Amino acid sequence: MKWSWMMGLAAALSGVLAACSEKTAGSTFETENSVATVVVLHADGTPAAYSHVQVCEKDAFVNFLGTGLSDVGESYETDDAGVLTLKDLKPGDYIVEAQTNREDESILLGATKVMIPAVLPDTSIPISVQVDAPRTLSGHVETDMSPAYVIVRGTRHVQAVNATGNFSMQIPQGDFEILLVYKNQVIASDSVKADEENESLVLTDTLVREFLLEDFEDSSFAWYVSYSEYATASLERVEAGEGREGMAAHFTSQNDSVGGWALMGHYLGKEVDLSALDSVSFWVRGSVDNYISFAFDVLADSTSAYTSGKSWIHIDVPSEWSRIVVTPDSLLAADSIGGNIGWDAIKDHVTNLSIFGGKDGEFWIDEIVFYGVDWE
Repeated sequence: MKWSWMMGLAAALSGVLAACSEKTAGSTFETENSVATVVVLHADGTPAAYSHVQVCEKDAFVNFLGTGLSDVGESYETDDAGVLTLKDLKPGDYIVEAQTNREDESILLGATKVMIPAVLPDTSIPISVQVDAPRTLSGHVETDMSPAYVIVRGTRHVQAVNATGNFSMQIPQGDFEILLVYKNQVIASDSVKADEENESLVLTDTLVREFLLEDFEDSSFAWYVSYSEYATASLERVEAGEGREGMAAHFTSQNDSVGGWALMGHYLGKEVDLSALDSVSFWVRGSVDNYISFAFDVLADSTSAYTSGKSWIHIDVPSEWSRIVVTPDSLLAADSIGGNIGWDAIKDHVTNLSIFGGKDGEFWIDEIVFYGVDWE
């Protein structure tokens, strides 16, 4: 006998990743060619008749796809002896979970892990699940991603994180992997052994933020050109070319004087705290006399509590499209050359991004991505 296991959530649910079993289940009289026989028992060893049972792949977790409540899979019911048989279960690792409803409408939960081998034995594989009072798993999550959900991997247990970052849910006894999920992406995980009445857990978001600053597909209007006396420079949006699809920025410059410079720059719209920056990547090709310089700039005005300066790195330009990665550790140490006051002096109030051309030449640049921060 099958029944639909519905889970009440204040959020959207639809489907299960690595789907839970939808194979044939039967009573104790249907043992021919069965893969496994599930027996659900109370703590005192008596049968848990008419228990609801679900079989999920061990690595499955609830998948959030649509809006509104949805049936998240099929489950089964034991017979009056607490037994059911499962047929055609594929080889793999599973969590078999059982739920028994008491007369007072409270529930008993149980779960066990099982491995179905590629070569089956001659007899049905026995699986015993003991149901007992559920354990309360509660805790706090540290993330600014919302909505976020706490999920017990390999089961249907899921709980939305509330506005203060807390959660509480009832789960079976046992060892489980607990996931923090945002938009179907696991952003934190931890293991728990739920054998006490209350378990407490703190999950910290480890998601690396990714922010596309520019890909030049729409325009290059957000960028300006600046250069010193006796230098010239120009910027245009063109086909990327040379095996790369889409659009890119093309910068040309000529500088005939010592100490002169030419750059393409981008105002970030405000003072941006890049203290958590992991890296910046971009694609570039060209032909430049000497090198280009990639700089994080602070352009202070008369009302600022800090001074102008920059932190930068000099980069040899490849002739073919190549991906360059700049990290805070790769930036030059402070030396005051060209206004370089070092990363620590500017990282929490960056105002502009500047890319300086070489002494003479041209380069194409595309897809500038920041990792670890997102200031929008």
